[in-house]
Amino acid sequence: MDILDREVLKDLASTTAAPCVSIFMPSQRVEAEQPQNIIRFKNLLREVRKQATERGMKAAEVDDLLQPATDLQDDATYWRSMSDGFCAFLTPDSYEFYRLPVDFGETAIVADHFYLKPLFPLIASNNRFFVLALSQNTVRLFMGTHYGLDQVEEAKIPEGIAEALAYDDPEQQLQVRSHRTGGDGGVGGESIYHGQGSGEQEFKSKPQTRLKRYFREIDASIQDILQNETAPLVLAGVEYYLPIYREVNSYPHFLSDQIVAGNPDQLTAHELHQKVWSVMEPHFTEAQTEAITQFQNHFEQGNGRASASVEDVVKSAAFGRVDTLFTPVDEVIWGAFDDEAGSVTLHGARQQESVELLNLAAMHTFTNGGTVHALKRENMPVDEPVAATYRYAADLSAA
Repeated sequence: MDILDREVLKDLASTTAAPCVSIFMPSQRVEAEQPQNIIRFKNLLREVRKQATERGMKAAEVDDLLQPATDLQDDATYWRSMSDGFCAFLTPDSYEFYRLPVDFGETAIVADHFYLKPLFPLIASNNRFFVLALSQNTVRLFMGTHYGLDQVEEAKIPEGIAEALAYDDPEQQLQVRSHRTGGDGGVGGESIYHGQGSGEQEFKSKPQTRLKRYFREIDASIQDILQNETAPLVLAGVEYYLPIYREVNSYPHFLSDQIVAGNPDQLTAHELHQKVWSVMEPHFTEAQTEAITQFQNHFEQGNGRASASVEDVVKSAAFGRVDTLFTPVDEVIWGAFDDEAGSVTLHGARQQESVELLNLAAMHTFTNGGTVHALKRENMPVDEPVAATYRYAADLSAA
């Protein structure tokens, strides 16, 4: 899995070029189905080539634009290590590829800015979280959504707890080494520091100061990795770890009152996700429900603090007035926006100069510090393709 944080999204949102290519597609993790990934990607590249040609680009220019993607489609190693979704962003001078835990629909758009709305369930709204899985043998960091979990491979985190503590104590270090060589005749040469069952009692007998010192090392690594993040972090491990880690934690979005209890090493990725999501879902649902209730109250009062008009919302987002935006993740509305005149024109179908207005509203809201909820249509607060709560009542007719 690749890391795509809020800073990267801001950079993508502020990019303008002629052209900007955006590609989204679902991807298969299972080895037998992985050839579908390359087939989908090739089909989407053909669609990009078609759109670029219609914009007046010459064949050689399109070849140069798509060369990084063409090289990637032949990289079998890359496609063997996938997440739930894949996306690509290309300009004549840059390219970015991401494997992410989001089940994207197949989309290819060539425009003067990137199409980013499918990313908002992952980045900008309340749907993404991190899991720090602590066990005797391993310490791992995962990023997750309601779709699933992916390990953050780039994370540089200290080794497993048992080994780290053993190497902090010369006597235990000797025990670990001797057991590794099978010096006691034990099965597989394992010690209690790498074993099962009795290890929990062993940890409880250790001085908390040593375990706390080790957790500080982990916390320093987490701070380095998640320095630009606002997504919540939850622990997965034995309950004994939570109060100790709580004392040393410096990540501001740590859920300090909850832990996914048990040994995460004994769970499959699917089982771990199920346990984590049972903790995270109420956290996210509460925040989203509160935002929807706030919109509905303002909308029903007609006090100028909420709107479900595409024209009004797009205009307000561009002027930095939108505090919270709701938009269906899979819907598009084509049109044009004149930022000088502050006017919005709706197109019945996509035209050469069309922009996707819901994506435009989402990007402006995000870059101006607002919150974007990219939802399923049935979860929208009103039966409209967009809804927004404003920072202040605005006389849009005078804008």
